[in-house]
Amino acid sequence: EIPEVALADGVHSKSFTGNGVLVHLDEAIGLILVDRNTAAIGPSDIRLSFCAYPAELRGTVRFLHPLYNFSLISFDPRKLSADALQAVRPCKIVAEPALSRGSKVILVGLSGALRPTARDASVTNATASLNIPAAEIPRFHVVNEEVIELD
Repeated sequence: EIPEVALADGVHSKSFTGNGVLVHLDEAIGLILVDRNTAAIGPSDIRLSFCAYPAELRGTVRFLHPLYNFSLISFDPRKLSADALQAVRPCKIVAEPALSRGSKVILVGLSGALRPTARDASVTNATASLNIPAAEIPRFHVVNEEVIELD
């Protein structure tokens, strides 16, 4: 949820839904990487859920990248259940080898009904371009976005 006063900052809605990637987890803090449409501005009420573990945790926007389309959300992992702590692991980010046509990946996201889903996919174009038209109101706008097309 976004406070009413923030709508003057170019935020086009009061509520956003999206998915993220857990990139860091230790006893004190967990960090989730999301896009700037999921966490558009800092002053927000963030609620996190971890697929099979239905308890919602409070999150805090820690970083909004001014140029690239990502934000970092933190949460207190001590609030996760013991079962969730054993099952939830941070993603291993691998930069090499670079994705190319035919690379096998696992696509993880939300369905149209906002249910977590995953499927095997292949890269069909690793150098696609994306044209996002400018918004009618001033707000964060992605440019020169790297896009990978999947089958």
